[in-house]
Amino acid sequence: MLFLNMFMLIGVAGLSIPIILHILNRRQSKLMEWGAMKFLLDSLASRRRNILVEEILLLAARCLIIALLALAVARPFVTANSKVPWLVVLPCGLLAVVFFGISFALWNYPVWRKRVQWAALALALITAACIGLERYLSLRLFGAGNARDVALVVDGSASMMMEVGGQTNFSRAIDEAKKVVETAPRGVRFSLIIAGGVPHPVVQTPMNDRGHLLRALDDAQPMQGTMRALDTLAFAAMSLSQGDQVNKQIILIGDGQAVGWNLGDDAQWAYLKDVFKKLKTKPQVVWRSLPLPSNIRNLTLSRIDFSRDVIGTDRRVRIDVTVENTGVEGATPQGVTLTVEDRTYTDHSLSQLEPGTAHTISFWHRFSRPGTHPISATVDAADELPADDTATRVAHVIGTLRVLIVEGSTGSLMQRPGGYLALSLMPDMQALAAGESRKEKFLVAPEIVSVADFVQMERFDGVAVVVLADVPTLPVKAAENVAGFVSGGGGLLVVNGPRSDAEFYNRWQTVDQGRVTPMSLEVMIYPEGSNAVSVASDSATIDTVRAIAENSDLSATVLNRYWKSMEDAGTPRVAMRLSNGDAFIAERVFGQGCVLQILTGLDTSSGNLTVRHSFLPLMHELVYYLARPYSVNLNVPPAMGLTLMLAGGQGNDGAAVSEGGLRARYFADKRFRRAVLSRIDPTIDFSWGDGAPGDKVPADNFSVRWTGQLHVPVSGEYSFYPSADDRLRVTIGKQKFDANFTNPSEHKMHLDVGVKYTFQADFEEDAGSAGARLEWSGPGIPRGVIPSRFFTPGQTNIEDIGPRTDAVAVAPDGEKIMVFFVMSKSGIALRIDGSVIPGLYAVEIPASLQGSLAHFADTTGRLLFYVLPDAHESILTTLTDDELTFFSRYVELMPAKSLDDLQRAVKGNAFGRELWRILAMAMFLLLIAEIALTRWIAMQRKTGEEGRVAFDDSMQPSASFREQVEKLTGTGGQS
Repeated sequence: MLFLNMFMLIGVAGLSIPIILHILNRRQSKLMEWGAMKFLLDSLASRRRNILVEEILLLAARCLIIALLALAVARPFVTANSKVPWLVVLPCGLLAVVFFGISFALWNYPVWRKRVQWAALALALITAACIGLERYLSLRLFGAGNARDVALVVDGSASMMMEVGGQTNFSRAIDEAKKVVETAPRGVRFSLIIAGGVPHPVVQTPMNDRGHLLRALDDAQPMQGTMRALDTLAFAAMSLSQGDQVNKQIILIGDGQAVGWNLGDDAQWAYLKDVFKKLKTKPQVVWRSLPLPSNIRNLTLSRIDFSRDVIGTDRRVRIDVTVENTGVEGATPQGVTLTVEDRTYTDHSLSQLEPGTAHTISFWHRFSRPGTHPISATVDAADELPADDTATRVAHVIGTLRVLIVEGSTGSLMQRPGGYLALSLMPDMQALAAGESRKEKFLVAPEIVSVADFVQMERFDGVAVVVLADVPTLPVKAAENVAGFVSGGGGLLVVNGPRSDAEFYNRWQTVDQGRVTPMSLEVMIYPEGSNAVSVASDSATIDTVRAIAENSDLSATVLNRYWKSMEDAGTPRVAMRLSNGDAFIAERVFGQGCVLQILTGLDTSSGNLTVRHSFLPLMHELVYYLARPYSVNLNVPPAMGLTLMLAGGQGNDGAAVSEGGLRARYFADKRFRRAVLSRIDPTIDFSWGDGAPGDKVPADNFSVRWTGQLHVPVSGEYSFYPSADDRLRVTIGKQKFDANFTNPSEHKMHLDVGVKYTFQADFEEDAGSAGARLEWSGPGIPRGVIPSRFFTPGQTNIEDIGPRTDAVAVAPDGEKIMVFFVMSKSGIALRIDGSVIPGLYAVEIPASLQGSLAHFADTTGRLLFYVLPDAHESILTTLTDDELTFFSRYVELMPAKSLDDLQRAVKGNAFGRELWRILAMAMFLLLIAEIALTRWIAMQRKTGEEGRVAFDDSMQPSASFREQVEKLTGTGGQS
């Protein structure tokens, strides 16, 4: 407990007034001896005790009144993070006053008087020591003197745009920041940071040029997104490290929204604590929370999704827009509008949405030209937070998807193993025969080549998918080239018909990734009669394939022959099965690409699949699925620096490289000590069998550690299914679960979209067969291996970075920033070293890269990408006291209740909750009690009352004596 007007404590000297009055009222009695004195003294002994109690009560009340008055005028207050409870200090001080006062009422009792006075002295010393300790801690926290470096942080997240009392919290925060700068002492230097999805330094090095600081605040713009508290505080610490002052301070002005504070993440907050320790002095964090309205009506455009990953100009794509009620009141939108290219679509079908509910509206659109296209959706909500009523995404529309079909035999088009496949991808016999691409009509441009021509190709420039159509075998060099193409992000479709050489496909493997084809070919089956086999259309596990298989004629397919393969626990995913349970289509993630294997020929001799109506859309969806890496996801989360992979290393027009995967470290022991191999694995889906996972890795007694981050496409409950031979332990965030050879498990947890969860998986192999697999399922996601796009590797492959080409990009705020393209063996990547904030970016494609990146250009020749806001930003819940207590374990968090508290903090003064109102109320109640007590004592003593006492004259005869005399003398009434 400290005091704002310390000198006013001299009013405590007023305690002498009731004490002096008590001393003056004490009278020395004059001793008079008389006959009945003994009886009177016995009566007064009891009365004296009552008078002593009355005097003690009066002195205590009157001394307390004066003490409370002096304390109230001195304005005591409790600092925000007080280490000494004021409910201990204040009672001790008041008890010292009471004991000191009543000691004078005990003047005639020397023993008790000394005891009470010593007690008063002890309580006074305890009170003074507590106040001194609090003052010392306050000086230590706020620093002595006015010289200090202050990182002034203004929350620029989307929620700060909510209006409260006709003014947005962001403008209110700017106003308070300007007043803090204007009233700060001359020794204070400020840096200025606008927080959001990533912190943006407006003034990075602390300075005392107030004019420049005020102009910077006037020009400050909100950053949108969610304020990441840990990143913001770490960035503020970095800014303070550039200052010369010893005392450090961080002032954070925001709205107290709980999103973005990493609740419960002890490891990251402990890291921030270590960052603070590296400064000259540990900085104090003064946190000013502006008010949020209690009843919020808010509709949010939370998602924009496309029905497929690969979008072309040949057909319509479904665009799903999700509207969510994140407020506390029901709301009815007036309509939802979607703007794409030069078209505007409007939907008025939405009815009232209750809090916590969401509804998805679907629009259909066919893009007119390839390139990157911004798509914007708006909900007409008229709510309290208009910033989230609009959402934007960027679609990468592909003009031509080049598919290379390698034929296993010669002959007419319909007699070749890949003829029906080629015709399904581009249904124009004349164009196929002439070798025309017909770009204006078809997205997929199939090219049929013979095996002889194919083996001469060392590069696959511009090819998205390679199809081996019943190719018997490949030379070693050609097989290595194909495997490298897939590992670099290409797609491979293997069609195994009667000409396929089982021995070649079963031993086709690489050192790093293992076997190329998902399934081994065991024996060719020829179903006949009652053993006829059809396709189980309901067994599809690929979303887009399952969508076309439902209610189609695919189940009417009858196969005349197919390859049977042996399955085990480590077998890659079977994407579709036959009616007898055997595999029909199998899938394997291979490096950065994917391999699909069809275990039957695609001709009329192998069955009637090629004449089914569903054959054409089935082949298209399989090719689109394989070509997913070619269509780059241009909607990315905010970050400090960005690397966006655009084109792969196969050539200037190579297939795009997937940016996902996990950092894998392979160890030549089971204790994760002797690392012998490091690489990027797209996902955890391995069946090494009795072989080794890679070069220098033993086949037995090894371990693997995968690290990175995991994010999910939609919030909800997810189930994870780890399986391993021998042991696999997975850590996602703070959740841990494991599995072994005899005990595959299932683990459920709730994951939120927009959050990157720390991921680590540890695998241990003893001896014999080895394998590891991690599957998941979730909201709208069937069980399957986690796709690589939902992983981010633990670190980048720095040695791959090559020459750079500089370029200019326009940021969402209209500012031009420098970016560059990197050429490396991994492909072409767009790199931004600075922070990227939510919004739309437009990058000028350099002339030297316009050929290789032409399919990314918009109508003005620029590459567009969009940095996503956090969907949780619309959930306006504030931090609780328990959460603030958690933060206080790692930082010196000082909640400021007002602008005055901020100004006091910058001046190096403590601030907190004042107690004068409590003291004034106590004094008023005690004054009333003193008046009542005085009246009660007066009534007990009968103050001012007079009594009449009649005494008989002792010299006169009594009445009975006179009566006897009258009877004897007979005088009667004579006198």
